[in-house]
Amino acid sequence: MPIAHSLNPRRPARLVACESRLYCGRGQGLLTAAGLNTASTTNIAGRHSYDAPPHKDNAFLAEIGNPPFQDFSMKQDSVGTHNNLFLNIDHIAIAVRELEPAIRFFVETLGFNLVRRREVAGEKTGMIAADLNYNNIKFVLLQGTDADSQVSRLIKNFGPGIAHIALAVDDIDNAVDTLSKDGLTFDTTIISGTGLKQIFTSRDFNSGLSFEFIERTGEENFLDQNVQELFSQLEKRDAY
Repeated sequence: MPIAHSLNPRRPARLVACESRLYCGRGQGLLTAAGLNTASTTNIAGRHSYDAPPHKDNAFLAEIGNPPFQDFSMKQDSVGTHNNLFLNIDHIAIAVRELEPAIRFFVETLGFNLVRRREVAGEKTGMIAADLNYNNIKFVLLQGTDADSQVSRLIKNFGPGIAHIALAVDDIDNAVDTLSKDGLTFDTTIISGTGLKQIFTSRDFNSGLSFEFIERTGEENFLDQNVQELFSQLEKRDAY
């Protein structure tokens, strides 16, 4: 819900449903915020007016004078270009301390199917992985093979959990071009294989998340050469 900031610190403001108006308590006026959106956003456009009631002596208004409102405007110009950019979540990769107990949990407790195991070796480090599937819900479990592995460093800095979320796209070049214009950076180039293209974003260190964009044109699983190339590019960039 939108956040209503009261002009009277003693009593909170209340938001009138479906109207861009905030009322203050004690009959001390009406704040109109042009551009206050629906309940799905919190966006006050920064153009405000204060209508004082016809009180002879409005000490509150005299006290606040022309209140310094903060502009909470959100960037709107690029929203339309992102329509239908992503199709769905293709898979989620999980960084784990120990692969075997994680596999047992997914298979024996949750009922996932173990599709395959995988071992990847870079020039300096490596990882072992497992692909799991349940009704086309896909998880990839990752374990570093040494302390300097990408996965081990990720766990050291952020703890075990989501390594990346793969978002399916129907045009990976367009997705990269569109989001690059909004400031998104990438740790790999687009890796192309038969029926499969992939790319990884730089990790957001506030949330700890990295995203993979994946375009499938026939390949439903993962290609060894793609996985190897993605791992090697991340290793060369010292990324994780």
